[in-house]
Amino acid sequence: IGDSRLILPRVPPRYVARPWLLSELDETWDIPLVLLSAGPGSGKTALLAEWARHTSAQVVWVSPSAADAQPDRFWRLLMSSLRARGVIAPDAPAVAEGGPADLVQTLFGMVSDAVTQLAVVIDDAHVLNDAEVLEGLDTLVRGWQPGLRLILAARSDPVLPLHRYRLAGQMRELRAADLAMTEPEMLQLLDAHGVSLEPREFRVL
Repeated sequence: IGDSRLILPRVPPRYVARPWLLSELDETWDIPLVLLSAGPGSGKTALLAEWARHTSAQVVWVSPSAADAQPDRFWRLLMSSLRARGVIAPDAPAVAEGGPADLVQTLFGMVSDAVTQLAVVIDDAHVLNDAEVLEGLDTLVRGWQPGLRLILAARSDPVLPLHRYRLAGQMRELRAADLAMTEPEMLQLLDAHGVSLEPREFRVL
């Protein structure tokens, strides 16, 4: 059994596909950061799991725990995910000691030339509060390379300079209002569960 923190989650049973949101994610390869920020149960993980199976890009998935917020643990975890997906060689040397910018440069400098599109998905990114880890993620965004994209899913906004990314056009945001179901999607969901509501109850829902 592999490390559950590195395994792409399954799409839930009776999941309602969100084609327009998949299109939103598909159309952001010219932007270094995509942020999904919304409360628990809003569908962030399910949407990204669906997209990861839909895209032709290489997707590296990391779901860190609070204990993984420490720099050494986080970078080792990310490197393990890159190795597991074949993005870097299995025998690639461990990331050397150094500042966050150096670590990011070294780590992503080992990415295979055969990988033309790489999405690094960090689920539960709200647990990442260490300054060095955040500096490394900021370096990844600011030093963006075509074909490389960072996707963060978080219950609250990560402590990154999001205002700067907005002003620079470096970030696409999807929030609770974007993830909310449309009426046809809600009807499809209720039908999948065998639930029928009166029009007034449906409007309340």
